[in-house]
Amino acid sequence: MTRTAAPPQLVRPTPSRISYEEFLHRSFENENVEWVDGEVVEMAAVTVDHSGVHGFLLTLMKLLAEKRKLGTVLFDPFQMKTGPDLPGRAPDLLIVATKHLKRLHRLYLEGRRISSSRL
Repeated sequence: MTRTAAPPQLVRPTPSRISYEEFLHRSFENENVEWVDGEVVEMAAVTVDHSGVHGFLLTLMKLLAEKRKLGTVLFDPFQMKTGPDLPGRAPDLLIVATKHLKRLHRLYLEGRRISSSRL
């Protein structure tokens, strides 16, 4: 009787908690990650279809924003921090309206919470 050895299991180190500031200054070259609750979270890989739609929408949004002077178009991996105790996200596409350009920092967009009464 022959025995087959079980394949080794990959053990991922327990992620250490980091501040959003540390996250912004750390290099995550070629990694699709976001900051959630003090941890760096890997995001799903992007498909060919997703990439194609992203490129199409990015082109349209940039042309429209420039022609109508609506604001600035940004895209992943640029960070958006929606609130002090909320995650840092990197949306696929993002338009920062001209009146909100003061919230745009070198490494991230500073968001704000919308109260439920405004929804």
